[in-house]
Amino acid sequence: MMDAQIILNIAFGTIMFLGGWLMKLILGHINEIKSNHEKLLIKHIEDMESLLEKHTNLALSMPEKYVSKDDFQTFVERIDHRFNRIEEKLDNLLKK
Repeated sequence: MMDAQIILNIAFGTIMFLGGWLMKLILGHINEIKSNHEKLLIKHIEDMESLLEKHTNLALSMPEKYVSKDDFQTFVERIDHRFNRIEEKLDNLLKK
């Protein structure tokens, strides 16, 4: 009876050892995945901040590079007014 108990203890111990070793491997991989995930998250946040900064700089620089709709409309009205004056002067010259 004692021999069977020793064999059973050895088998149970071996199974427990292998199970513990397997759990250690699994937890090691999980920790590695968590570490990689944290690094990717930090990189993602840095990339998003960089894109937000570029977007903000672009939005702030647009008024410097492009004419607003109101300014363009005012410009068109002034040019139209000048052409009208030129046409009037030409008409006056042709009538004389």
